[in-house]
This record gives sequence, structure tokens and C-alpha cells, in this order.
Amino acid sequence: MSDARPKKMMNMYILDILKRNTDSKHSMTQKEIQKRLETEYEITEPKELVEMCKLDLENALKLYED
Repeated sequence: MSDARPKKMMNMYILDILKRNTDSKHSMTQKEIQKRLETEYEITEPKELVEMCKLDLENALKLYED
């Protein structure tokens, strides 16, 4: 990942990707998210980090919905 794009922003990038490419009937796999991160943001992070960020976002969404 380039220095101009800190890891702290990864959640925001993933959220942006999900907002633009998913809805209640169409989800994305982790692999698809990783591919979008690479092509749209030039981010190549280990899949474990992407998974952790995705889980953080899902947990935050659950708290917001409650």
C-alpha cells in the first residue's frame, strides 16, 4: 500500500466499494472486494486484513441497526 493511502482508510475504501456495488440482493465476496481494492485504490493487502476490516464494518452496521 502506498504511503498516501494509510491502512486506517481501508474500512472507508471497502465501505465505498460495497455501497457502489452491492444491495440487499447482490453481495460481494472477499475476493471480489480485494480485486476492487487493487484496481480502484492500488491497495494490495493480505486477505486477512481485508477480512478483518470487512468484519469491523459488519459489526458497526449491526450496532447502528440496533
